[in-house]
Amino acid sequence: MAIAEAAAIGALLVTSLVLLGSLAGSVMASILDARAAKTPHVAALAAFRARQRREARLERRRHRPLWRDALILLSGAALGYGATVAEERLPWPAMVTLRHTVAVLDCRAAALVGLAPARTGAPGYAARLDADGNGLSCEG
Repeated sequence: MAIAEAAAIGALLVTSLVLLGSLAGSVMASILDARAAKTPHVAALAAFRARQRREARLERRRHRPLWRDALILLSGAALGYGATVAEERLPWPAMVTLRHTVAVLDCRAAALVGLAPARTGAPGYAARLDADGNGLSCEG
């Protein structure tokens, strides 16, 4: 999967989690309102609280700073552009590059991601992991 696709999927995932959180809150409020509707005075109180919640939500939206929305849009655009540029410059496919990033930590990590032992220029090779300097890292 390309990095740009991963970034887009991540953004969609965050957006869906935010929407699911607000949906869960309104569903719980509806359930509580339905339970409260059994008695007249509790139903009136529930209606009052629901109206207060709606008004507070509208007030928060009205006063949400525009710079925050602009910052979110700009950071998303920058992330997408950066992922596209990075993808063009990667020496290996994106998943191999991610595995290489983990593998250069130490030999145990390289073995865990399946990149040990590695020759010079191959994914998973790091000169500091080449103990005897023969061009093969994590050979032990």
